Amino acid sequence: MKETNVEVEGIKLAVSMFRKTDPKRCREVLLESIRWLKDRYIRLGEKEDLQKALFHIQAYGDLGFPYQDVETDLLEIFDSLGAKKEVRKAFRKLFCETIVINKSVIYRVMTGYYLTQTIEIAGAIALAIFLMDTLFKVIRRGDWKQDSLRYTRRDGGKEEKR
Repeated sequence: MKETNVEVEGIKLAVSMFRKTDPKRCREVLLESIRWLKDRYIRLGEKEDLQKALFHIQAYGDLGFPYQDVETDLLEIFDSLGAKKEVRKAFRKLFCETIVINKSVIYRVMTGYYLTQTIEIAGAIALAIFLMDTLFKVIRRGDWKQDSLRYTRRDGGKEEKR
């Protein structure tokens, strides 16, 4: 198992320079490598090439690329190696983690999130009103008064709104 991890991490390290600059090229390099190893197995008949192709496929999945891109290659490799159903199923799990969706939990989390966001927005508005009120009290230029979130200035008999 450790050998497998070392092989996979080495492959990921080798394509990491593409991953940072051009993720599409990283994906293409891995797919080309998988197909090249498969073709080499067909030409030379060495099962070691199929094992290396499996390492490349595992790296491909670890990097977050979709299973559908390598599905046919993977099935062909498993057929050539005579892999059991359990091995195939375990390898497939590398690409996607099973997530059990519980609607009530999702609803509770989303409700909490929206409530938090609403409270944060209301708090920001209340803070802005408090700051404006304090600002006008401190400055006291003219005769300002608060009128339902608007500040008006009394100028003689007229009121000027701001």
